[in-house]
Amino acid sequence: PGAIASLFLRHGQEHFRQGELDSAAGDYRLALELFPEHEEAIWALGDILRQQGQTAEALRVEAHGLWLTPSPALDERLLALAKDGSSAQVALVYQRALLFPPRNGRLAMALGDLAEARGQLEEAAGHWEEAVALQPNLVQARLRLERYYDAAGQPDQARAHLRAALMALWGQETVYR
Repeated sequence: PGAIASLFLRHGQEHFRQGELDSAAGDYRLALELFPEHEEAIWALGDILRQQGQTAEALRVEAHGLWLTPSPALDERLLALAKDGSSAQVALVYQRALLFPPRNGRLAMALGDLAEARGQLEEAAGHWEEAVALQPNLVQARLRLERYYDAAGQPDQARAHLRAALMALWGQETVYR
């Protein structure tokens, strides 16, 4: 199935290059039927559907992808959908994704980002706290918390999160080396 899915993926890329969006979408759908976790097919199909004005269908495809294989690229696309007026639906997608067994701190962080975009900073901080509780080395969430606590006039908590973010970065650099 993986080889055939790759074949459909290549056909989809070629159809997309030629501007045949319906054919490309069909190819990506076939690739996903054979290999549902294929990230590139999920991203491409969601992008095509968004270009065709099918926002609800793009959200469905990307939500399914988020539940199967969470990735920063899907987070970026879903947050873009939220900015285009679908923030309630995107927040619901992330809340449901948190119920699935592989709990990921990035999902809670994205919920915090959505709450921050709506101006609900306390709710956002709660989600970011949940993110670092699930995944302590999540640097972005730590930096968001540092910024929140600094603005809230709680310098000790701000410093603690900044220190934890720097330690996580240092640990990642050590692993990289």
